[in-house]
Amino acid sequence: MGGRLAHKTAIVTGAGQGIGREIARVFAAEGARVAVVDMAAATAADTVASIVAEGGTAAAFVVDVCARERVDQMVGDVVAMYGGVDVLVNNAGTVVPGAAQEMTDEEWDRCLRINLSGTFYCARAVLRHMLAGAGGSIVNISSSSAFYPVPKRAAYAAAKAGVYGFTRAAALDCASKHVRVNAIAPGAILTPLLEARFTDPSIREDVLSRIPLGRFGRTADIARVALFLASSDADYVTGQVIIVDGGASIP
Repeated sequence: MGGRLAHKTAIVTGAGQGIGREIARVFAAEGARVAVVDMAAATAADTVASIVAEGGTAAAFVVDVCARERVDQMVGDVVAMYGGVDVLVNNAGTVVPGAAQEMTDEEWDRCLRINLSGTFYCARAVLRHMLAGAGGSIVNISSSSAFYPVPKRAAYAAAKAGVYGFTRAAALDCASKHVRVNAIAPGAILTPLLEARFTDPSIREDVLSRIPLGRFGRTADIARVALFLASSDADYVTGQVIIVDGGASIP
């Protein structure tokens, strides 16, 4: 299969649904062999089945990105299966609601462990192979909340800001070995996670009113930016964050 990622191997975490699933599908359509990583076996298998049905190549890996040893094992298995790893998309994440003064230690730790530590564990495991080879590309999914937080998302904002800082630091550490590290900061993207916030229609309308382009983002909007950063089109781009929010961060 041809395409912008032909003959490349990509690991996409949190690929069972939402943004991760769309990134995995787009990468496979562009020729990548995709390791579909998710905590849920059923959703990972569903993403793989979708890719294979469209003529792509993919395999499912059931992994909790917070489990360091399991992450290392998964990356080793991917390298053994496909001969290396060229792209990592750190998409796995979660929102743990709570204002700063209300959060428990457990809630804070869980949010940072999944969103920030999980990103680090996956990047570290992959970099051991990328730095010893011909390089590669890491795309971390941050959030516009890292720059423009919303109420009752203290831990999430902190974790995603950490992802941004880690992205820039890792980019410096790895540039001499031709490994690029960038991030995407999505705004209001229509996923099950966002839809859960819209039980009150007035909340939906309020969020939409603050987006200059006049619509919510689609998972494909993020996948296309991830494809750019993963491909040779972005060979001179590293240490950057691209905010994809329909202009909501302009005002």
